[in-house]
Amino acid sequence: MIHRTYIAKLSPEEEGDPSPFNLDIMVTLPGTRLAPVADPSSFPPGTLITVPPPAWILACGDGAYFELRGRAIPFEKFAGVSGFTPRTNLAYHLSIAVLQEPGGTGQQGIPGAGMLPLVSLSASLATPPSGNATVFGVYADPFPDPGYGPVIRLWNNPLLHTMDVENNDAIYLVNFMIAENKDEDYNVVGHT
Repeated sequence: MIHRTYIAKLSPEEEGDPSPFNLDIMVTLPGTRLAPVADPSSFPPGTLITVPPPAWILACGDGAYFELRGRAIPFEKFAGVSGFTPRTNLAYHLSIAVLQEPGGTGQQGIPGAGMLPLVSLSASLATPPSGNATVFGVYADPFPDPGYGPVIRLWNNPLLHTMDVENNDAIYLVNFMIAENKDEDYNVVGHT
């Protein structure tokens, strides 16, 4: 079993932009606790950051994430390549929980408190949905990998945020498990 745990920050829409940015967790670029994956311009100069590709910055704005152990998910072949098999072909489990509601933890009566974003996988990760999964519409279908690789996408929504609190970011815990007989290198040490 391969298990990855991500901490992900979804930010509200930018001023003048009515739709907030989604957040793509690039599973091949995990970041670390000390250097999360984020747009460097969103942090003070000198802050340790794992710098993402420019296309990710355009797509994800000032969202951020990191994998707890700083471990990537390896791929033999990506979607669209001859001999490709989705990474979740045997089985997988994906769950998400609220770590911080907008404005802080444990607040009640805030619009969006405790709400979860929709989550989906890109084509290199996902198996096609079963016939019963089509009830969930577009979110049941794997979408093409972005130019920066396979991702777990958290779909942002204005309802997840409140506009009357100073800290308007929502922070989530994302657990992702892939059925395999081992982790990729039998080593508990992630990269630093």
